[in-house]
Amino acid sequence: MAARAGSLFFTVTYVLLLGAALYHGLYGFRNILLELNPGPGIRRAVNVGLTVVGLGLFAFGTWAALAAPGAALAMGG
Repeated sequence: MAARAGSLFFTVTYVLLLGAALYHGLYGFRNILLELNPGPGIRRAVNVGLTVVGLGLFAFGTWAALAAPGAALAMGG
């Protein structure tokens, strides 16, 4: 595991897949919520809320992907 976790290629791939998966999932969830035809204030709250959640999850996932090589080496892997 340590060799793969320490590879820049895999780290970049993990982060790109994370971004694509988050975008895909949250965009679909947004569309489901907006199909309920909420008012403009709720539409804006949904858009802002999901953007903040998405950015937060992306930041956390990116941190985890960057911290994985050090954690794998620390565990003796």
